[in-house]
Amino acid sequence: PGQAAFDELVKAHHEPFRFNKSGGGALNEAFISAWYNHNNDVFFDGVEETFYHYDPMSGLWKAKDKDLIASDMWGQIRKLIDINVAGMEAIGEKDAAERFRGLKGSITNKFLNSATEMLKKQHSDAKGSPFGNRKRIIHALNGVVDITVPPHSFSPEFDKSYYSRNQSPFLYVPGKDCPRFKNELLGSQLAPDDIDVIQRWLGMAIMGPNRAQVIMMITGEAGSGKSTLSSILIKMIGEQNFTELRTQHLGDSRFETSHYLGKSLLFGSDVDSSFFQRGGASRLKALTGGDVQTVEMKRKGTAQIRGEFNVLLNANSRITVALQGDKGAWKRRLILIPFEKPADPAKRIPDFDKVLIHEEGDGILNWAIEGAEKFVADGKVDTTKVRVFFTTPT
Repeated sequence: PGQAAFDELVKAHHEPFRFNKSGGGALNEAFISAWYNHNNDVFFDGVEETFYHYDPMSGLWKAKDKDLIASDMWGQIRKLIDINVAGMEAIGEKDAAERFRGLKGSITNKFLNSATEMLKKQHSDAKGSPFGNRKRIIHALNGVVDITVPPHSFSPEFDKSYYSRNQSPFLYVPGKDCPRFKNELLGSQLAPDDIDVIQRWLGMAIMGPNRAQVIMMITGEAGSGKSTLSSILIKMIGEQNFTELRTQHLGDSRFETSHYLGKSLLFGSDVDSSFFQRGGASRLKALTGGDVQTVEMKRKGTAQIRGEFNVLLNANSRITVALQGDKGAWKRRLILIPFEKPADPAKRIPDFDKVLIHEEGDGILNWAIEGAEKFVADGKVDTTKVRVFFTTPT
């Protein structure tokens, strides 16, 4: 830091180095942890029990392992020592330079672990997680689209105060359209109301939290276009932002939900008719309903996640839901988008999802931004009719 900031750190935590009368030295853990915190855009999320650091190139806050924090700290302490060594040598104080140089032996694993724990405590007084109250933004590849008040605004500058962890891998290009996506994929299969729902859902999902607390389910026969649409929706949200949804493991695996940390989308591909009857399926209500849940992580203890995940499913057949006396809760959450028209083999385009993403990806992002504006305006994904059906298990 600058001299003024350095002096403030010394005032609060005392000098970074301590020497005894015989010339032996030691590092001041409290100063080092505060100095590292000041120099680096890093914080410890006490809810998720995870360190995060800010990447100014992408504008994202990224999880960082404790060992990497310690490694960074080791390198920066050595640089601080080298600066003092050079300063002493520059004024001819060779003995003092050697005393400073000897401090490098104090940068032990024990010291680094202790300093890292102190770094955690510097953030322990913060209530909740900064990710828990995210702004209504869409984090594009080349900047941030703010949809707090429609119509949207755009800034090419990233800002760490957004606390964004999820970025769409497409450029914001005003005026770019996606006619093939709208006409050949959506318009050929879906009614205008269904297209409006998909647009609103995608806009909400790209912003991050599942504020509508819904589960999107796309059904249809093989080759109908449902998988093409699902693939495009995932790519727009960002493949790095989703993980597979496996209800069969939600009930029997202690660590299954730990994979959800930092993700915004859970995806179930070609789910079968018994998907909602499995033991863990009932947890989907908590994973989409805003509930805070404890997750267990291998070798890292426990953390917490907030159930605000977007959920996307596609299926070839009618889905049976184990209601368990909770029909109302499922009815509020499940949205069905049916691809009912049979596919025309003569019109089939191989890898149509890749074709559309390549030709119109930035235009589809603009279409999603329109959907986000609609959603922010009234807070609704489905404004038309009840779209879910139920089949009672036999």
